[in-house]
Amino acid sequence: LSGAITGALTAFPLCPFDVIKCRQQVHESSKGKRPISAVQLTLKIIKEEGARNLFRGLKPQIIRDSLFFGMFFGFYDIALEYSERFS
Repeated sequence: LSGAITGALTAFPLCPFDVIKCRQQVHESSKGKRPISAVQLTLKIIKEEGARNLFRGLKPQIIRDSLFFGMFFGFYDIALEYSERFS
């Protein structure tokens, strides 16, 4: 449970970075366009679309990260228990 909560809490501050990363990848794959820095892209998104769009896709990211961290730490606890038992 604590892993799932951690995943949900980390999704919020990391979501803008994911949005910027994905937008840069799409921008760079476009033919003939000059590369754009993360700072320039962030300012462009805020100016043209609003700061709220930096959190676009937050709900799916919360679901994904909650499930991942919940399973990761759950299996980690199981592996730690087995390693202590058989060492």
